[in-house]
Amino acid sequence: MERTDQTNEKRIDVPEKPSRAEIHLQHLTCIVPDRTTKKKKALLVDVCGFIRPGRFTGIFGPSGCGKTTLLRAITGKNPGVLKGSVLVNNKKMDREELKEIVGVVNQEDIFLRHLTVRETFMIGTELRKNFSLEKTRRHVESVIKMLVLHKSANTKASLLSGGEKKRLSVGMELLADPPILLLDEPLSGLDSYVAHRVAKRLKTLSLAGKTVVATIHQPSSSIFHLLDDVVFIVDGKVVFWGEKNAAFVCPDYLNPAEFFFINVLHKESNDENEVPEHELEENKKVLAKEWADFYANNTPEKSQELRVKKNNIAKCGFLKQFQILLKKDFIGFKRKRKDLVYSILIIVIMICIYFTIMMLLSNHMGKNGGDSSDFRSVRFSLSLLFIIMPGFLFEGKKACAELIEEKTIFYKEYNAGYYQVLPFVASKISITSPLRIVTSFAFAAASQWFVDDKDDAVPRFLSKTIAVLLTSTMGYVVGLLSAAPLERFLYAILLFFVLFSAFLKTGVYMDYSPLGIMFLVFTRANGHEMTPCEIFFILLNKKKEAVILPERKYSVSEFAKYAAMGTGIISVIIALCCWLLFLSARRSKL
Repeated sequence: MERTDQTNEKRIDVPEKPSRAEIHLQHLTCIVPDRTTKKKKALLVDVCGFIRPGRFTGIFGPSGCGKTTLLRAITGKNPGVLKGSVLVNNKKMDREELKEIVGVVNQEDIFLRHLTVRETFMIGTELRKNFSLEKTRRHVESVIKMLVLHKSANTKASLLSGGEKKRLSVGMELLADPPILLLDEPLSGLDSYVAHRVAKRLKTLSLAGKTVVATIHQPSSSIFHLLDDVVFIVDGKVVFWGEKNAAFVCPDYLNPAEFFFINVLHKESNDENEVPEHELEENKKVLAKEWADFYANNTPEKSQELRVKKNNIAKCGFLKQFQILLKKDFIGFKRKRKDLVYSILIIVIMICIYFTIMMLLSNHMGKNGGDSSDFRSVRFSLSLLFIIMPGFLFEGKKACAELIEEKTIFYKEYNAGYYQVLPFVASKISITSPLRIVTSFAFAAASQWFVDDKDDAVPRFLSKTIAVLLTSTMGYVVGLLSAAPLERFLYAILLFFVLFSAFLKTGVYMDYSPLGIMFLVFTRANGHEMTPCEIFFILLNKKKEAVILPERKYSVSEFAKYAAMGTGIISVIIALCCWLLFLSARRSKL
């Protein structure tokens, strides 16, 4: 079966039974609170119409008229109170169902700055399509060629021009090949040739049976003639919805879209006299009423409740999602060399300070005949000051910065169905684990160097390593927890320090609090008899005669018990972080 459009586009092969997805909007009204006037404001007013499959529909209107709000209403992301209904093939769908059949290109071009164009496409395809590696590569290369991105295929997203970023946004949705494709200003920032090429590709997709809708701000005549249907919106009201040739009679050699807004809507003429404002408002009302009457008298028959073929979004399970996200994070980890060098430098400085102070104290107490119990007390205090506390704080600050940086990307990809929350969080924790493990070994080695008792030296060393690793990991997940509900780094880091202060306070007086468990893990790794509460109470009250930490024989089973409790607390924090990220993503506009 073959089909050609009215503009004599290149003939293409059309599937015999394409996946049809007809969208029917019934009296949509969207109301949001106006922060300035403290009153309610209508972004959409009684919007009605049909979006047909196999047709390229363009939505036009001045800035702020409700074009983007209309697209968001179709996808179920309502900015306010939405009245009316959106039917797909005469069936209401919830947000999760729409996620599997709708591809959305937002105005914002949001990508990971360190990934190249090809890497971005490859990872997006792997997450959304069950293709073999070879087929994935061919699919990606075809989209790169179609969008004229071959010259910048190996360029990082941060170095792309505005037009290239827009093409990258369009390409990410074309990779998924959804039955419904909604694009918010997909041609903005593109030169005439590339804009026409992208519009031509969208036209080809519509000819293949897809439902393609795009908001377009200032289309050229050539792009306007690629459209099948047009929608004109003014002040949230539809003034026309139908075939482009039925909208109005446009004189030859004029841009139809410009002619509508200048001559039809605003009644501009060749004379210099401006049309009074009240006449313009009355003209808008007349046009809106004409369309409402036309729709009421010419409502097409409802389509049958046909099954829409879903695209292969989020079909891979947890392990595959985790593997792909880990690969993506590893690429970023390699390319963020400055951050890696900075982290290693901080670690080396802290170890050197700790080692130097311990050497000086060891020499001083050795010359003056100091008691070994006193030295154990000092060693424990310095370990808290230079190992436990810095590890928790440093990892928490790093987690806040990383999650805030990628929050908008996560919102976009999660809401598009790329992956679930848990694999995203698990990849973040895993990719930073090697550095934490190396750091824990280094700190444990520095601490073990000054232990005189050589019994159970290896188990104690490994226990200290695990204790430091658990503490720094807890700091990282608490940092993620702090950033999960917030959008700004300053607020996230303030919340992190509030949580740290609360954990520290409860850790002093409660053994079975988050930090209290970590302190128990560390004290049992060192073989101390006292609980952390007792030790902190002694240190805070400066009872010098009692600052003696009795040491006993190291017990693997007791250490393992408290280490397991610490791991359980970390798991609970991770679950809470995933829940907050899920709620934040649901509230986001992306």
